[in-house]
Amino acid sequence: MTPHEILGVGPSASEEEIKKAYKKLAMKHHPDRGGDETKFKEIKEAYELLTNKNQNLNQKQFTEFQDIDLSQIFAHMRNQWGNFQAQQPQKANHSLHVNIMLELEDTLTNQVKYVQIKKTTKEPEYVRLDIPAGTFHGQKLKYPNLGDDAISDLPKGDLYVTVILNAPEETQILHSGDICIQRKIDCFDAALGTSIEVTGIDKKVFEVRVPPGTQHGAILSLAGQGIKIGNVRKNILVQILIEVPTLVTDDSLKQYIEKLNSSLNIFERKEK
Repeated sequence: MTPHEILGVGPSASEEEIKKAYKKLAMKHHPDRGGDETKFKEIKEAYELLTNKNQNLNQKQFTEFQDIDLSQIFAHMRNQWGNFQAQQPQKANHSLHVNIMLELEDTLTNQVKYVQIKKTTKEPEYVRLDIPAGTFHGQKLKYPNLGDDAISDLPKGDLYVTVILNAPEETQILHSGDICIQRKIDCFDAALGTSIEVTGIDKKVFEVRVPPGTQHGAILSLAGQGIKIGNVRKNILVQILIEVPTLVTDDSLKQYIEKLNSSLNIFERKEK
């Protein structure tokens, strides 16, 4: 289905008509109202495509395609001239290449996305892509027969889609497939130990224990809570960055003493 069909509007629908149709469907399928979350996401994505709400993202996600040399259309026709060797006939129409951006959470389940492509002899059009769970950053997916079809007596070309994972600024995707998140704590918490909250890619909140004596740059792991690659769920690595105050005030010193006393009391209770 095209974005217009998902929203139930015609190709020439005005922005106001698209907006009205979106509101009606969004209310009907919103998860908070007992609707289907997958259907709701599909409706939202179709609306964003048609209203072009974020032009920069659309340019990255939906309109990057490779230009095609029009002269290649006639490459299948043998043409000899002088001492030049005849060009081999073209066996199929040319393939198209696009990039698509996915959120980290999208790797956990199968996804339906739409991209805009431009064939040689046609206006730009949207095509539906079924993206499997476990697709990784930089992976190139092949969709047969969705490429160029300028030469009618040759097989259609293929569409190649390169996946780009959209990681937040504080998140880094490592070569291993694990993701690394940095968290800052003060030197007092590093010395005495503390707990910090980390939000996973699927919005789950984890309490991570930072043990006493933790050093700057130490790595704590949330096993099996990262992105999915194939059938394997990778890890979230939490890197601890220790901040040393440039000015120690009476209040900060008092807080440090209170933390120290609290830690000593816990230690004494364990000893008993």
